[in-house]
Amino acid sequence: MSSINGKEICERVLSQCVTSGADAAEAVLMEGHGIDIQVRNLEIEDVGAHEEQALGLRVFVGQRQANIRSTNLDPQTLDRLVEDVVAMAKLAPEDPHAGLADPDQVAKGDDASLDLYDDTRPDAETLRKLAWAAEKAALSQPGITNSEGGAASAGHAIRHHHATNGIATQSFHSSFSVSASVLAGSGTSMERDYDYDMKRHFGDLMDPEVIGKEAARLATQRLGAVKPPSGKMPIIYVPRAARSLIGHLLQAINGQAVARGSSFLRDDLGKSIMPGHVTILDDPLVKRGLSSRAHDGEGLKAQALTLVDKGVLNTWLLDLASGRQLGLSSNARAG
Repeated sequence: MSSINGKEICERVLSQCVTSGADAAEAVLMEGHGIDIQVRNLEIEDVGAHEEQALGLRVFVGQRQANIRSTNLDPQTLDRLVEDVVAMAKLAPEDPHAGLADPDQVAKGDDASLDLYDDTRPDAETLRKLAWAAEKAALSQPGITNSEGGAASAGHAIRHHHATNGIATQSFHSSFSVSASVLAGSGTSMERDYDYDMKRHFGDLMDPEVIGKEAARLATQRLGAVKPPSGKMPIIYVPRAARSLIGHLLQAINGQAVARGSSFLRDDLGKSIMPGHVTILDDPLVKRGLSSRAHDGEGLKAQALTLVDKGVLNTWLLDLASGRQLGLSSNARAG
C-alpha cells in the first residue's frame, strides 16, 4: 500500500529535531486512502475518494513542548517543519508533567496479531451494488415512503510511530461499511431511522439486505409513538443509547478531566456508581475490533481494563501526563 518510506522519514526528522536542539521528539506519519459511494432512490448520488499523507511532530526542550503537523512531505518542507517546531518548543511554557515514556515502557513491532487489516480493494461498482442493495431492501418494506439513501465505503491506512525513546511501530488498519437511511409515514407523522454495519474485514460485513430491512423496521416502529405518563419504571436501552451512556462515563473518568477537577466523578474512585450487576470492561485487544490497537498513542502496550467492577468505579483512563499529575502510572489510554 505504502508509496513512501514512512520509517525512513520519521527517523530522519527525529534526528534533525535532536540536532536542532530538542531533548526528545516523537513523529507519527499517517497514510490513508478510501472510496465512498452514495445512492438515493436507487441512483448514484455521489462518488468520493480520498488519499492523504500527514506527519505530526511533538518536540520537547526540557519540560517545554510543541506540536506541529504537515501534509507536505517533501524534504525541504520537513526541514522547515523541524526548525519551526523546535523554535516553538523553546518558547512554550514549562509543563512539569510533559515528556515521553521511559524506554522500558514502550512497545515495538506491529499489531498484526489483532488482524485489523484486510487488503481487499472493492471497486466503485462493488460498493455501488452494496449501497443499492441496502436501499432497495429498505424501500421494499411496508410503510417506507422515502429514502435518504444507501452508502458503502472502503478505507485503508498505515500509521508509523517513532520516537527518540525507542518507539518503533507500524500499524495497518482497514474499514468497510454499508448503511441505509429511510423515512416512514407521511406528512407531519414521518419518522426517520437508519442501520449500518462496519467491519475491519470486507468479508465480515452483514448482508446489505439485512441492513436495509433493519433500517426500515426501526423507522416504522417509531410511528405512532406517544409520551408515557410520568413515573418510576424500568428502562431498557437499545444498544445505540447504551453506547451513548458509556460515552458519558468515559468522559467523566478521563484522567485529564479528573486532574483538572472538572469531572463529576473526581471523588468517586473505589466507590459504587452503578448497580451491583454492572461490570464494564475496556478491551483494546479484541481481534478485528473497530477500536482495537496493540499500543496507545504514546507507544505504551495496550491492556484490558475493568472500568467498573460490580458497580464500583475501578480506575481512571490515564495517559502519561494525567497519570503523572495524579501520581499514578499511565494505563495506555492516550489517544
